[in-house]
Amino acid sequence: MLKQEDVDTDAPSTDPAVYESNASASTTSPHCLEPALTVSEGECVYDYAFYPNMAERSNSCFVTSSRDVPLHLWDSLSGKLRASYRALSEAGMPLTAYSVAFSPTGSHLVAGYKGTVRVFDSERAGETTDVRATQHNINKKKSGIAGIISSLAFSPTHTSLFAVASFSGQVCRLFLPSHIRHILGAAQDTLSRWVA
Repeated sequence: MLKQEDVDTDAPSTDPAVYESNASASTTSPHCLEPALTVSEGECVYDYAFYPNMAERSNSCFVTSSRDVPLHLWDSLSGKLRASYRALSEAGMPLTAYSVAFSPTGSHLVAGYKGTVRVFDSERAGETTDVRATQHNINKKKSGIAGIISSLAFSPTHTSLFAVASFSGQVCRLFLPSHIRHILGAAQDTLSRWVA
């Protein structure tokens, strides 16, 4: 049986937490971060992202990716689960997202999986709206990025441009599919004039 003295209290928690600096806290160091909010995931958390437009209280949320469970959208003030976004294999089994990011407008979630990038409509919880393979065979030659998509980030100046990186040591620049770029609307058109 496991005894209290056998428990490693310094081991990292699998719960994502939002931290705040608390210099007046009665801890061993005045420079410790104290959790302002903690939420529990059932497994190891791989990534998280804050909603980009958190100016209003109703938009104060973040998303987490965890092993073998859907993406979870959490209220960053109350810690309550707001929504889930799931990706399923052809056999109907849940897939693991290793990385996640909101589009700059917040209208879409993009998640990195093994060999694919999946796009979700952030306003409609549920399943993937678009799936894109990250590696293709062109004239018997492989093109793109292989393996698990370990990180992704959107361009700060172009709402549909993002970069992905994989555990295989590759980085690739991608655009959201055209039907999703169209949905992004006026913000995309305005930025396109500056980027072009």
